[in-house]
Amino acid sequence: MAQSGPRQKERLRILSWLIACAFFFTSASPPATAQFKAWVMAKLPDTPEGLGVDSHGNLYATLMHIGEVVMLKDDGSYDHIAWVPSQEESGNGDLIGLDLDQSGNIYVAYTGHSKRDFRKDLGDPFHPACRDATVTKSGVYKIDAQTRKVTPLATKAEGWPFCYPDDVAIDSSGNVYMTDLTYSGIWKISPDGKKVDLWSAHPLLNWSPKPYSGFPLGVNDLVLDKQQKNIYAVTDGDPHGTQDPDQGGWDGR
Repeated sequence: MAQSGPRQKERLRILSWLIACAFFFTSASPPATAQFKAWVMAKLPDTPEGLGVDSHGNLYATLMHIGEVVMLKDDGSYDHIAWVPSQEESGNGDLIGLDLDQSGNIYVAYTGHSKRDFRKDLGDPFHPACRDATVTKSGVYKIDAQTRKVTPLATKAEGWPFCYPDDVAIDSSGNVYMTDLTYSGIWKISPDGKKVDLWSAHPLLNWSPKPYSGFPLGVNDLVLDKQQKNIYAVTDGDPHGTQDPDQGGWDGR
């Protein structure tokens, strides 16, 4: 387990209440309403959750409840890429975050359904759903850029103690960073999946104490900046506004 230390180059920034949009700014300074354009790109058969773009500008999305990865097309249609973990297991879990490496391989975070209520588990410090031995598929899966073959990179089946894999980000060396929503931590997975460390379980990744947090969700989305010096992560924040936003930064070098 590694948190903050002199050898750790990455820096972590905690962002509360993040909304991501694509903005198309002009060179001048027009009125606010003219600074961006928004439209419906595609209508999908299930809830889209994760998004990623390859080096050619192709946009990929995960369909959360049915476990499908699709590529969106300019005409509003989409192409099937893969089922994760498989088509036979469609509906048995949540397919959430997505990212691509420099070779165009797709990595996705998947959480298998437990017989226990996940919502109740979030507020239980013992996390019984996380300890459900029947849930073995949760983890990170890799989709080959050429063959579209799906293989597990690191899952609970190999003994890794993941709880609710949520989002992924890939660095230039092929390491995978994965958020864990219930454990409020970020895992670091080697390119071959053989080394897994709890890269950070910093207290700021956890939810605010009651009554300031309406629903106990830990670290959710994350992204690496282009310089690969910072990881930006999203938590649930403090809806009562009592937390100082200046306390949201953490230097983990």
